[in-house]
Amino acid sequence: MRLSSAALTAILTSAVALAAEHKILTPAELSVGNNLQAFTNLRLSEQAPETGLEITLTSDDPSKLLLALTPDKPGVSSIVVKMRAQYMETPDFYVQAFAGSGTATYTAAAPGFGGVKGTVKLSPSAIMIVGPFKGTAFKTTPAMPAKVAFYSGLISAEGKLVAQQGIAGGKKVTFETISSDSKVGGVNGSFVLESGESTVNGEFKPSSAGNTVISVKQPDGFTMPKQYANVTATVELPGMGMTGEIHLGKNLQVPSHILLGETAGPKGVDVTITSGDPKLLLVSDSDEKLGKESITVHVPAGQSRVPYYVQGVGDTGTVTHSASAPGYRTRVAPITMAPSGIMVVYSPYGPPDEAEYLRAKQTRDPRAFTVTVGERTPTYLTLWPVYLDAKTKRGADITAQRLRPGITIKAKLSSTNKAVGTVPETVTLEGPAEWKMIEFTPLSAGHTVISIDTPEGFTTPSNASEVAANVKAAVETTAAVK
Repeated sequence: MRLSSAALTAILTSAVALAAEHKILTPAELSVGNNLQAFTNLRLSEQAPETGLEITLTSDDPSKLLLALTPDKPGVSSIVVKMRAQYMETPDFYVQAFAGSGTATYTAAAPGFGGVKGTVKLSPSAIMIVGPFKGTAFKTTPAMPAKVAFYSGLISAEGKLVAQQGIAGGKKVTFETISSDSKVGGVNGSFVLESGESTVNGEFKPSSAGNTVISVKQPDGFTMPKQYANVTATVELPGMGMTGEIHLGKNLQVPSHILLGETAGPKGVDVTITSGDPKLLLVSDSDEKLGKESITVHVPAGQSRVPYYVQGVGDTGTVTHSASAPGYRTRVAPITMAPSGIMVVYSPYGPPDEAEYLRAKQTRDPRAFTVTVGERTPTYLTLWPVYLDAKTKRGADITAQRLRPGITIKAKLSSTNKAVGTVPETVTLEGPAEWKMIEFTPLSAGHTVISIDTPEGFTTPSNASEVAANVKAAVETTAAVK
């Protein structure tokens, strides 16, 4: 049976309308760097049929654009992307670019969905370098290598990074680095980015102190970027830490430490510590040795810490002391000299707390204690060496410091009422003593005040220079007699 021209026209019109309704949609914008690749996919205007769908993608210019189903495979001019039934998006496929400017197109076609053109913008590419934490500059020391990383990416016409993209499948890119000052250090060897990869790590190996700029020698087909083109490495000698910003009392001493910024090597490190003014400050390698103007302490291999001691000679001014060692930066730290005094306190109480030392206005508190005549447990007082505030002449628990070696104090004590209680008339303190305990002997009920005469070379504290004792009579007991 022959169809009339009107019927044939209706069938063709219906087929055209059906084809118009079934469309393949390409990405609106896709840019790929030269010798790089990017993944993308296609969409359908409606679900794939129950039998699934095969879409054929063909490069219109294989010299500039190739296609692949996986990131590690060499690109080809044509691939087939298979879709499952009722899906509206294709699996990802890869677009590989082999030009750094202009555009290239590909055709996507499928039965019942017609064909469509996809456009790819071809852009320049570069190998970029970053330092630790993705920075463009970093610092390290001669014995501390630093991690660097290299990235392949698409760059704009101005040379700025647009997107990180992997090497086109089937290609392998080899490149080297350049150091502006190889005496300072560099990133040795060549590096390879395999197909599909976009990152490779390297290591900056420092040699000596200074600055150097590490850049990538761009391989063929890649462009020197304006962004992340290089990193600046600053190699510094490691530093040292030492005690500073403290107060030190005259004739007292404080334990201190040298802290290396980098652990000592196989032979260890000798550190020289020097006082800026031996009339104010001495240094020692032992808390039992009289200090000197300069000492040398040894940090064993693999260690980074060694003790030393600062000893006060003066009671005013600020003096520096320094630490130096081969391969390390010299460190200078200040110490403020202060007057010192001897406090006398009831042992269980200890020295006054820091609140009394820090408050603007002093509150007189003799911190009296109470004992009973005939107690079995001895009653002790303690003499505490402390440094004093230069203005208020107050001390506290936080200002307590040991006597320095070579200092001997013969402290004279007194009781205002010896009939109530007594203490030894003379007590000797020798450095490096931290305190000295003395016994208080209660004799009868009443009140007495124990004080200490200020030793030569020391200052009388405005607090805790005496302590009040209240003595109670013993409690008498009687036994019942039958």
